[in-house]
Amino acid sequence: MGTYPHKDTPEDEKHTPKTHYPSHEEGGDDEINVEGLAGELADLQKSYTNRGDPSSFDFLKGDLTLDESYYDLDISSIIGSGIKAVHLRILVISSTANAILCFRKKGQTNAYNTGCTRPQVNFVPFEADIVCACDENGKIQYAGTGGVFSYIGILIRGWWF
Repeated sequence: MGTYPHKDTPEDEKHTPKTHYPSHEEGGDDEINVEGLAGELADLQKSYTNRGDPSSFDFLKGDLTLDESYYDLDISSIIGSGIKAVHLRILVISSTANAILCFRKKGQTNAYNTGCTRPQVNFVPFEADIVCACDENGKIQYAGTGGVFSYIGILIRGWWF
């Protein structure tokens, strides 16, 4: 007959999490390599690519059609294809409070899973970081309130694969 593992452990130590071999972590003596294994990992495992240090916005107001309909935004020249999601920095200035600039995965039809900017004060710069899923070809979609934005800047900060 086996013994109960907590038999001689003080009550306050029974449920205290223990470190699980820090040497398995990145840079450890016996780092675990999961390359070539089948299936999906529970977490992202180094899948974020930081774009680095771009010197300007990728898209400006003049690159967009703003009439509250959704349009494709092809970002594949920056991120390539096969990317799961993109990290956007958005800067807007609007003459109207509550003007909207939204982003979504190409092909989605509902408004619930969108990332939006919605400035609350007229003519005050408003910034947002948005994560948006991409289609397999490196496209997302955007829609914005027409006639109210004096400035829009969209920057790709990074992406997940």
